[in-house]
Amino acid sequence: MVAEFMLGKLPWEDMKFEEIKHMKKKVRLKENLKKFLKETPEEYMTNIILYIDTLHYNSIPDYDHVAAHLSAAIKAYYLKDESPPDWDLMAEYKGPRYEKAVEGGKE
Repeated sequence: MVAEFMLGKLPWEDMKFEEIKHMKKKVRLKENLKKFLKETPEEYMTNIILYIDTLHYNSIPDYDHVAAHLSAAIKAYYLKDESPPDWDLMAEYKGPRYEKAVEGGKE
């Protein structure tokens, strides 16, 4: 879920069940995580995914551990965490912020 939020779309969205199982196992290999997470704060997301992989069905996740990695990523990459996510129906979506290029002193 974290990767989907960061990447926008997962590589296996349009695959069949057996292909999805194979792809997910392949992506989880540590050497493939770097490539998979290249558009994200990779070192923090890798730590979260590797931690999640240690959990069992009945495990109680350490949400503080995950939140600490997310907070560190936000701080390290100068992201703003106070903005609501774009899927929050209760908040007005303002779109991504872009800076306009100024040519010859005019916008």
